[in-house]
Formats: sequence, C-alpha cells, structure tokens
Amino acid sequence: MEDVNSFYTLYLDKKKQVSEFELFDLGPETLSCISPSIYSGGHRDFGGEFIYRKTNQNDYDKEFYKKILKIDPVYRVIDFLDFHFNNYCKKSDNKALFITHIQYVILPKFEAINHRKPFKEIINKWIETQSKMNNKKRTIPSQAMKKKLQAEINSKCPFCNNTDIETFEFHHIDLDRSNTVEKNLLMLCPTCHAKIDKGLITQEQVENVKNNMPKKNNSVETMTHLDLKESIFNNSVIGNNNTVHITLKKSNNKKVVEKYPEGSIGRDVLMFGYTKYLADRYATYRNFDLNQKNEKFNFAGFYSTIIKRFKSAGVYHIPQTRFNELVDYLQNKIDGTILAKVNKSKGLLRNYDSFEEYRILNSAIE
Repeated sequence: MEDVNSFYTLYLDKKKQVSEFELFDLGPETLSCISPSIYSGGHRDFGGEFIYRKTNQNDYDKEFYKKILKIDPVYRVIDFLDFHFNNYCKKSDNKALFITHIQYVILPKFEAINHRKPFKEIINKWIETQSKMNNKKRTIPSQAMKKKLQAEINSKCPFCNNTDIETFEFHHIDLDRSNTVEKNLLMLCPTCHAKIDKGLITQEQVENVKNNMPKKNNSVETMTHLDLKESIFNNSVIGNNNTVHITLKKSNNKKVVEKYPEGSIGRDVLMFGYTKYLADRYATYRNFDLNQKNEKFNFAGFYSTIIKRFKSAGVYHIPQTRFNELVDYLQNKIDGTILAKVNKSKGLLRNYDSFEEYRILNSAIE
C-alpha cells in the first residue's frame, strides 16, 4: 500500500500510542460524504450511504493542524513540531522538505484567523530556528570526547541504568547537531534517546541530568625522593642514593566539597530541577514577548535580580525553607508575560506544571 503520509508520526491502536503528539492513522480511505436519502411513503428507498475516497496528504495536514489547536499550553507547540521533525529525520535526510512543508502548507492555515496569532508566531519562530540549524553541518565527537562522556555517566545510561555501552548514542542537548562540545552532549542508550525525541523525557529533565553529573577527579600527585633503603629493594642499586622519582595517581581521601551548601535548593534534585524548569519557562515566555521588539531575554540579568531579591550567593544557594517563596515569585513572573495572558484569555490556563506534577513526572522517569 502506498504511504500517503510523508511527514508525520502515526499510531494505529490507542493502547499502543507512544506519545500524545502522534496522529491517528487514517487508513487507506477517508469518509468523503454521505449520499442524499430518497424517501417515499415514510420509508427511505435509497441513499444515506457513506462514500469514501482515497486518503491523501492533505487529510493528514488537516489532522496535524487540528492537533496543534488542541495543544495546551500553547508554547508546547514547539515540542509538538520537534517531535514530528525528529522522527521524520530518522527516515529522511531531507530536513529542508519538512521545514518547507510546515512553512507553506501548515502555517498558512493560521494566517487568516486573528485569535490564532500565538500559534502562528510560535510556528514562525520554530521555522526560523530550524532553518538556521539546517544550514549547519553535523559534527561528531572525537574519540577523546567520547571517552570523557562515557566516564561522565559511569558507563551506564543516566536515565535507565542500561550498561550496553556499545549501543549508546550522543544527544545534542540544545538540538543543534553542529554544536558538538562536551557540555552540549549527553551519552545515553538508544531507547532513552528515542524517548527524548518523542517528548517522554523532557528537555528540563535532560538538562537536569547533565547539570548534576558528578565531576571526576583525575588529578595526579608527584612523589619524589622515595626512600627505598627499608624496602624489599634494599639490595638493589638504583642510583642517586637509592631515591627515585615516581608519578602515582593521587589517593584522594579528602571529603568531597559539595557545590551547594547544606540545606540549599541546589542540594535537592527536585527543587533544583523545578527552579530551573520555571526559570526556563519564564525565559521562553519573555523571549516571545521581546521578539516583537527584536530583543533577547537577558538570563544573567534575571538571575542577578533573583539573587539580590533573596540576598543569596546564587539562585541555587537559596535556602530550601524559602523554596515556596521562590516558586511563587517565578510563577508570578511567568503569569505576568503577554503570552501567559493570551493563553489565559483563550482558556489555555496551563502555563506551567505544579511542583507536585513535576515531582511525579520525574519520579516516574527515575
């Protein structure tokens, strides 16, 4: 059977649906219309029949459009587009074709309706970002970098503890496959890599895992003038008054110094992650607002404001006792953005997950 859908990820059985972003497989035929009914004597003589036609790409484009309109909150449209784009790229190298299809087939469906403006602006931004990334050449990590990344995860997947290291892949955290630097790469199993592409593991969870990787101490200590007179080599002539210069790996028995102080938000994985999640959400919303003025959000300046407000050495140094206060502050900042107000006016009230929802979702991934 000819595959009439060239772009989107589909599911056949609701029970086997992997992601909420998948579209339903329409099958080879689609209902076109119902024929007129002819009645005589109170009874239908003929007509009222279902007339089908062959399913085509336009039918899937309509389903894609309808699915976008149901996305709540609206900023998740980016995740939706990324999901279908990433899966498309697994079966085709022609990335430009997908981007072009979104630009000239899907986007015009939002053009004529004013209250669809938030969707249109987000899709436009996605097209612009992907077009820039598509013009960059993909690079692969060096062997030395691969070894560092493997050591970083202790040779096991950071999400599921899979140890089949030979099958592991490298995920570009910012999704820019030309940005192949150590801080932008995470080594993981192919199953969890696929979960990231499908949105089952969120961007915030990926960043949280990367940021909380333990730092390896590979320092060495040089020991000089090792006296061998009382050793088992006391009859050997080594020279230089029985002394030798030896380089050994340092035996590090020192207490590990934590990055954040005891009792701080940074010492709690979930508090750390949720704080970053809200900060990233605010940055996304503010960038949407500032984009109208061709300006960009100043993340460093925003963090400095938080530090001054809470009189702390850093955002993640804030005491856990003030966590709820910090959460209220960040949520109010999000709610005060133009995009959040637009969402609320259109009945799209979910601008962010609650801490409890975030905790449950992250506990399920661990």
